[in-house]
Amino acid sequence: MSSCAEKERVVWIDWAKALLIYFVVVGHAGCKDNVQIILYAFHMPAFFVISGYLYRPRQCLKTIKCLVIPIIIYSTVNLVFKFALDMTRHGCIDLFHYATMSWRAFYAVAWGKDGYVTLFVGVWFVVVLALCRCLMGDVKYFKFISQHYIELALLMMLWMVCEKHIFPTNSSDIQDMYLYRVLSCFPFMALGKFIKEQQLQLVGFMSYKLPPPKNLQGTLSKILILILGIIVVLDNGLVYVWSNDYGDNTFVFFTGAIILSFSLFKACNYLKANMFIKTISNGTLMILGVHSITIVVFHNALELCHIANTSIEPWIVGLLTMFVCYYPIQWLSLKFPILLGK
Repeated sequence: MSSCAEKERVVWIDWAKALLIYFVVVGHAGCKDNVQIILYAFHMPAFFVISGYLYRPRQCLKTIKCLVIPIIIYSTVNLVFKFALDMTRHGCIDLFHYATMSWRAFYAVAWGKDGYVTLFVGVWFVVVLALCRCLMGDVKYFKFISQHYIELALLMMLWMVCEKHIFPTNSSDIQDMYLYRVLSCFPFMALGKFIKEQQLQLVGFMSYKLPPPKNLQGTLSKILILILGIIVVLDNGLVYVWSNDYGDNTFVFFTGAIILSFSLFKACNYLKANMFIKTISNGTLMILGVHSITIVVFHNALELCHIANTSIEPWIVGLLTMFVCYYPIQWLSLKFPILLGK
């Protein structure tokens, strides 16, 4: 790959990662209805596609170190914040409750309604990413599996499509574990790796850039495909990969997630390099780790402006989160890159 092509690749990846983490914050900040359905249909699958595209084998211990240490640090930061909230609101801290009800969220679905405490919102993604990397080749004992990752991914997809015909519900002790989420996420990571190995364009089947009007037909086809993808995901219903819920049809989920992911990648391919976007892209793990704090802080601030609990609040909270994380990410990249997953 030429240096020019490499530069272009990094630019669109930076934009895609920055937009995807922004969508994560917007989703967790309370976006509702059709917007929530669309965002939740593809933002996590798209992250796994990019992870597969960028995948490089490394020692398993390094993978664990680069992901487990950030989990510990950001969970501690969130715990301290929760302590501060409890002291402000109730004047005391129930240490026993935190000690007994915060562990499950690190390995399985933990519903707040059951009294569980989540110290790292989005930790499931980090855990599943580590597991997928192990299967992809970080664990040398899985070499046979890594050599046949396409076949494995197809088997996983087949299982997930047939799951509802095998299990009466989408929630059981086994299905609630993040380990089980590898079945639906690994195929997306495998797709990204396959595209990279075959030297294909991850930005899609539309890598050419022709001046108008010759490219009008291609532009219309892209718009139609995007519209089709939106219709598909809206018809399929709300998706929660975290809780093993893929809407009405898991096959439709895979289809819609791929269409919307590649539409985003293609759009990002036309954007120019930007230092702010590059920094946010490098700090997606940090933003994932602290965004639950920024959501609470900015929600309270927006209440003073009478903007809280409106349809635009999640988008404003997302933007504010990106801006307040900018300089901390730059500092961490110089002092503690491991907290960025590096």
